[in-house]
Amino acid sequence: MQRVIDAFIEHVDDFVRVSVDRLMADGTTMYARMPRERVDALIASSIIPFQTDLVNGTTSVFREFWRKLGPQRARQGAVVDVLQGTLIIIDVITEQMRHTLFPNDPEALAWWMEQVQFIIFPGIIMLVESYVTARDQMIQEKVALVRELSTPIMPIYPGILVLPLVGNVDPTRAGQIMETLLEGISSYQADTVIMDITGVAVVDTDVANYLLQAARAARLLGSQVVLVGISSTIAQTMVHLGIGLETVTTRSNLQAGIEYALGLQGKAILPGYRSGDTGGEGRGTGRGKAADPYSGEISPPVSGYKIQ
Repeated sequence: MQRVIDAFIEHVDDFVRVSVDRLMADGTTMYARMPRERVDALIASSIIPFQTDLVNGTTSVFREFWRKLGPQRARQGAVVDVLQGTLIIIDVITEQMRHTLFPNDPEALAWWMEQVQFIIFPGIIMLVESYVTARDQMIQEKVALVRELSTPIMPIYPGILVLPLVGNVDPTRAGQIMETLLEGISSYQADTVIMDITGVAVVDTDVANYLLQAARAARLLGSQVVLVGISSTIAQTMVHLGIGLETVTTRSNLQAGIEYALGLQGKAILPGYRSGDTGGEGRGTGRGKAADPYSGEISPPVSGYKIQ
């Protein structure tokens, strides 16, 4: 109906002004914390696509506007504010239509309400749908990040990786451990993976089977798993349950595991160079001096360690 469209275009600035007044007065929304100029721009930008659809008799422009805006508001956590703001704008315009522009024109008012249902409500539905989709994606990204952080794999020497495990190991986590392990072996061309379970509180039959499966999968890629960090309590539990890890190499702690892995390469951790030595891996600065227990002479200090 052209007279309603003309009235809308003529008074659109008034609609924006009154809508902003109400949004700024409502202290529960994000708009109350923004500069008025910013709120003016946001409200005007949402009315423009609606006006385009109103003039053209379409719904696509307004729906597309909310489809693009939904993910942005999802990341800001502001979709409720946006919905509330949209409803306030609808109320403002409808009140103006009913009481000021067409108080005695039921036909014009009926046409206006049809346009609200035809254009605005599908736009709101699109906003919610795009918000939910973006929110789900954000949740999946965070879950993936938590999983990545909960199962890190770290190269500590050429051909040697460390995979520390912390927390409970359930079927989902076990699959993630397997994936991380195999990807790490392939990426780093590792010969040995030290799996540290110091942070795993409970090792039952299921967890033991997960570890055995991981070790077998690693062997298929030409790598050996060394299991370290088995506490005395877990060892007693495993014996009581009859859990055997005979096919997996075990060491008491991470240091022992590293020494074993280096030994497979013919390497060892040795005391560092003494002050005054030149060259060599692991040379440091050192502090103090040590007396030779046999000669009583003062020897240059040992500084750090080296792998040789």
